[in-house]
Amino acid sequence: MKTVAERVKKLDSLKKSTSSELRCALNKALKDRSPTVRGVAVEIIGDEELNEMLADVLSMLKDSDSEVRVLAIESIGKLTDGKLYADDIVKLLKDKSELVRISAAEILGEIENTATLDELEAALNDKSSLVRSYAAEAIGSIGQPESVKILQKYLSDEDDERAKVGLYVGLYKLDKKDFLANLINLLGSENYRIRCAVANSLSILNLSSEETLQVINDLRRALDKEETVAARSSIESTLTYLQS
Repeated sequence: MKTVAERVKKLDSLKKSTSSELRCALNKALKDRSPTVRGVAVEIIGDEELNEMLADVLSMLKDSDSEVRVLAIESIGKLTDGKLYADDIVKLLKDKSELVRISAAEILGEIENTATLDELEAALNDKSSLVRSYAAEAIGSIGQPESVKILQKYLSDEDDERAKVGLYVGLYKLDKKDFLANLINLLGSENYRIRCAVANSLSILNLSSEETLQVINDLRRALDKEETVAARSSIESTLTYLQS
């Protein structure tokens, strides 16, 4: 029996082979006893955009390993017909794994299916502040005006800064531009992870020219005071993107 590393290497080598040979190897790998091998197989299907294997990836949403389930969610988002299967992904908002719930919320924001709004709103009550944050951002991405009141309601009861990052981003995406200032203010958080999250979030917003100049100036001031490597890296990355 080949080692896990050898089986993974074999899969990687087959990326340049004929599609039938690759599909055969992937079908076998999806049943491998190693979650590492199964995960690599799922990743390859998404990266190579093997839409004919979408049904196989959907079946991996029920894999026993949480990392494989996450990779399956991400792969579905890369496949042409993935948007048709929001119902399969939305079920994972109740997964036992926090990372799976986060990934599900993130992909649902990319899919932008209004039919998932009720489940995403329910996720705003998740015990994880990260899940609440990603759910709020997804709701904003879907872009229904009536969602403004929902996010504002949850914001009024939210104490966690990480959840607030997503709520501010979601509200901004719903054309409530005043919340940009609230988001920027969190660059002054005592928690460097929050400062990282804010900097990263600022790079994905559709900022106006005036807002971009404002954000650049605020990020420069934050960078002057920042002492942690992680937050400096996030701020510098966003500055580079906004100034390009």
